[in-house]
Amino acid sequence: MSFDLYALQLKYKNYLFLVLIVFILWAFYFIILSPKIQRMSALENELQFEQQQVAMIETFALAHPNSDEYVSEVNRGATLVDQLLPNQPDVSAYLFQLNKVAYDCQVQVSHIKLGTVLNKNGYREIPIEIIIKGPYFQTLKFLDKIENLPRFAMVTNITTQSQQNILESKLTISLYSYGVTANFNAAEPAKK
Repeated sequence: MSFDLYALQLKYKNYLFLVLIVFILWAFYFIILSPKIQRMSALENELQFEQQQVAMIETFALAHPNSDEYVSEVNRGATLVDQLLPNQPDVSAYLFQLNKVAYDCQVQVSHIKLGTVLNKNGYREIPIEIIIKGPYFQTLKFLDKIENLPRFAMVTNITTQSQQNILESKLTISLYSYGVTANFNAAEPAKK
């Protein structure tokens, strides 16, 4: 049995033509148009992202018209952060500042004991226990001044006793520095 297009009735030819047109449109959409639509959508998303980036840069440029001044401001901030949270523990410099503040406030530091360095999440905590003796107002002045030292430290515990109008205060101070300390094994005693 052979297929003869000329022998078909007109309505079947119309149906066949309609099916052929639908197939061609479907093929055109999925082969040509759909990839172009997807590519245009990707390009629009990329354009929107780039426009957001440009808007952020323009906002930054308007907020900081003098880039050299802004760089120096950032450098000052970095220097301040390095003072507050240095890479090296440098406990001796902090203790020197602490003794200077004690002398200025007329209180006596009678005991200093360093605790074990604790590694935290990206920083070190160094507990320091100090005992100070002095009158009430000088002790308050000392506490106020150690909070304003150029190093990030926090008084975590205070115990105070009064003896003949002199306060004896035991302070636990946590001193902080950036980084973590490598775990070292304790030195073994020499063999005899």
